[in-house]
Amino acid sequence: MTALPAVASRMADETELHRELVFVVPGPLDQLTGGYLFDGHIVKGLRARGRVVRVMELTGRRPKADAAVLAGVADGTKTVVDGLVLANLGEVVAAQARRLRLIAFVHGPLAQESGLPPAEAKPAAQREAALLLGLRGVLCPSRKTAAAVESYGVSPDRIAIVPPGSVKPNRLGPRRGPFARCSAWRTCCHAKVMAC
Repeated sequence: MTALPAVASRMADETELHRELVFVVPGPLDQLTGGYLFDGHIVKGLRARGRVVRVMELTGRRPKADAAVLAGVADGTKTVVDGLVLANLGEVVAAQARRLRLIAFVHGPLAQESGLPPAEAKPAAQREAALLLGLRGVLCPSRKTAAAVESYGVSPDRIAIVPPGSVKPNRLGPRRGPFARCSAWRTCCHAKVMAC
């Protein structure tokens, strides 16, 4: 006989799987850059685990339109926001932090971008820190990025590390070709997103 708490836990997991998760990216997800490929890999992995995922491709060039799109997401929805969206639409995202269960996906600290003058790096770090502190959690691709996010004052228990896969896209194949399927990676990513 199965214990009641185990049944309740399974039912809660099933309910969570059927709730929509929104993944917000800056522009079309099918772009062939490392960050977009990684975002796409996470989306595919979550869907492979049975999670309902809606991708929102914001432009960043029309903040009012993008704000309206985000405002249309149902209250309490778990929403993963790519770090570049935070860079371009930080105020728009911050305005939704009380209403949505926001999780940032920080590929790398914006203040450490190459070519950024020192005079601009400090204010960029302060803006990013303020945003991240107001969110439910942060996903990072490496321990180094997680350490940088932690240096902003984000509690380590709100940071999850989701390392990227090592498979490169087939440049000769179709632009929307399949990503490598790694069940261990999907399970790991799913657990970390669900935990936030």
